[in-house]
Amino acid sequence: MGRIKKSIPSKKSTDVRQREIIDAAMKILTSDGARQFTAERLGKEVGLASGSIFRHFRSLEEILDGVVDRVEEIIFTDPPSRGNSPLETLRLFFEFRVLAIHEHPEVSRLLLTSILIPKGKRSARDRRLREFRLRSRRIIMDCLKEAKKEGALSKGIHLEAATMLVLGAIYAIGHVPAGSNQGNIDSGLIRHIWHLLERSLTNG
Repeated sequence: MGRIKKSIPSKKSTDVRQREIIDAAMKILTSDGARQFTAERLGKEVGLASGSIFRHFRSLEEILDGVVDRVEEIIFTDPPSRGNSPLETLRLFFEFRVLAIHEHPEVSRLLLTSILIPKGKRSARDRRLREFRLRSRRIIMDCLKEAKKEGALSKGIHLEAATMLVLGAIYAIGHVPAGSNQGNIDSGLIRHIWHLLERSLTNG
């Protein structure tokens, strides 16, 4: 009888491992804080020895830079196309961003806190995260400005307040408790939330 050959599990590519490590870093930073962000903890999360982490990244700092890259990828890659009106464009952006935040709740926590910023210091990561926030705000504000020019918004509406209202609704989705009735958000609920927002913007 011939010998039965044991199948050897294929090694994961560096790209796959890097994504796993970065996603694990996001989880650790937002759930347990920066003090728990260590090679040992990362290794436990992804099933590697702590030293093996540095086969894929040169340092923990490089992993943090990768976290910022991942945040940008999640919230800005493949954005929706423009709609037939400024408010339609804003609705598409709102739905896209709500789903992104809901699927990756760590993103909003990273954007709205200073977890990635060394205490008392400003860094390239700090500047990039700030730019992400400003870019999102500009997208919303530009849609609202166009809608106001077209007469689609309520008279006397405060554009800054309206922008904050939309942003607040988007970020709130990322903090829906996993065990709540809203834990599994669906497109119908997202549309309902948008409908409420649109009514407040247009008195419609």
